[in-house]
Amino acid sequence: MAKRPPRPTPPPLPPPPLPLLLPVMPAASLYVGDLDPEVTESDLGDKFALIAPLHSVRVCRSIVTGESLCYG
Repeated sequence: MAKRPPRPTPPPLPPPPLPLLLPVMPAASLYVGDLDPEVTESDLGDKFALIAPLHSVRVCRSIVTGESLCYG
């Protein structure tokens, strides 16, 4: 019986697809009012970071006393 010729090497597989990237969210500002005077930037950041990534958080304060103006 005659030997068969070797099978040709198959072409290489294409690279795997790139992972799907989430769409970039446009920047937006959110103002929150009627805050308790004891609320801090950290408090707000902890709560809102559960919803979406944050760039910055700021509680507005009096330039004279440094006390919260109860919004941010």
